[in-house]
Amino acid sequence: MLKINGKDYDVKFNMQFANRLIEDYAVKNNDGQVTLDGFSHLINDLVDCQPEAIINAYRYALDVPTKQLPSLNDVAQGLEEAGVFKNPDVLSDLFKKLKDNGFLMLKLKAYLKSRQNIVDVSKKVLSGLTDKDQKESATIDLKSAEAGLTQIKKELKQLEK
Repeated sequence: MLKINGKDYDVKFNMQFANRLIEDYAVKNNDGQVTLDGFSHLINDLVDCQPEAIINAYRYALDVPTKQLPSLNDVAQGLEEAGVFKNPDVLSDLFKKLKDNGFLMLKLKAYLKSRQNIVDVSKKVLSGLTDKDQKESATIDLKSAEAGLTQIKKELKQLEK
C-alpha cells in the first residue's frame, strides 16, 4: 500500500504493470520508433542506480486504470513520505519484486539473452573480417559488448543480495 496525496493505492508488480512499463517507459527516437523497450530501460536504470527507476516502477505498479495514475512528482512525494528512499536496499527490494513475477522474470532472461546475442554476433562478424582497420573496429565493439554484459550481470547479482 502506498499513500499518495492522501489516497491509498495498492502496488502490484503484475501483468498490468508489465504492459504499462513496456509501452510507456520505452525509449523512442524522433520518429516515434521504439529504440529500447520499457522493461530494458527499467533494468538499465536499476543497474545504474537511477532513482527514477524506483519512481517509475512504483507508478506503473499502482493498481488503478492507466488514466488515473498520479503524476511522477506525486508518486515521488508519496515514496518519500513512506520512507522508501531511505531504505538502503530499495533497489534490491524493487528488483526482487520484479523477479517474483514469472512474466517479468522471463523478460529479464530475454533481456540478458539479447545482450549475449550482441556479443555472439560481434564475435561472428569479427571472425569474418579480413581488413585490418575493420578488424580493429570490430574488436573494440566486441570488447565493449562483452564488458557491458559482464557489468550488467555483476550489477544484477548485486541487486539480488
